[in-house]
Amino acid sequence: MSIKKGIFLSLALSCSVAQASLVWTPAPADASAQKGGHHGHGGGTPFVLQDGEGAEAEIWFPTRVRRPLHVEEGGQVSVSGTGVSGYHMLYAIKSTADREEVAMRYLSQHGKPSGESPAKLVNARKSVLDITPAPLTREHQRYLSQKPFRFIVRFNGEALDGQKVSLTTSNGSRIESTTDQQGRVIFPLPDDFSEIEPGRRNNRPADFVLAVEHRSEGRAYRTTLSAPYYVNPSHWQSTAGGLLAMFAGVVTGLVVLRRNRPAKSVDAKGRA
Repeated sequence: MSIKKGIFLSLALSCSVAQASLVWTPAPADASAQKGGHHGHGGGTPFVLQDGEGAEAEIWFPTRVRRPLHVEEGGQVSVSGTGVSGYHMLYAIKSTADREEVAMRYLSQHGKPSGESPAKLVNARKSVLDITPAPLTREHQRYLSQKPFRFIVRFNGEALDGQKVSLTTSNGSRIESTTDQQGRVIFPLPDDFSEIEPGRRNNRPADFVLAVEHRSEGRAYRTTLSAPYYVNPSHWQSTAGGLLAMFAGVVTGLVVLRRNRPAKSVDAKGRA
């Protein structure tokens, strides 16, 4: 994907979730290249905290230890390596007298083993209005298009029944759903990639944002959870599988024909 296209997708996501206000998004591709590219290397991994003016930002360790993050002009945030391996969380909160906004995003870091299960961080209460992946999709599994994923919405630690939740993507899709009595909501991730190449490494991920808003006692609460999602491998595996099956059929056919070919008669001297 070109730098120009990376910038376009980042802008598209910020526009598509404009009503979601506070939200973590990946920085444009040119910023990633300048900052060193991967978690924990170079100058850190850049993110953008949309509508982050006046917000407090932190990174949460697997042990739930917190480290403040500096939000630069334009919402730029550079996340350097923590020295601890495992899933971390980017967290931001902006609070006024009548409104509280929270943004969350999980990411993997490399370093010494923390000895903690990701569940300790994921299931911890993080805000008054909380969105919890159920379960957290780990790095080698990934969020994939065409697949359903479940989340739980809680308010003051209690499941929210009948709560509307929206999902928007940087590719322009928008879906709405409603939680059940256990606060659960399931979203099938859209298969909305316009250009798909064979092979996982040949397709950059897009971003999705879950957003939920709830009012209680005259105060509004809004929380977002963002994450990358990837092209479902079925797009090229089905083609590759079909070609492999066709090739196997041809080989099998040749073997059968060879075995069934009549043997030539041989005379007493062993000549055909």
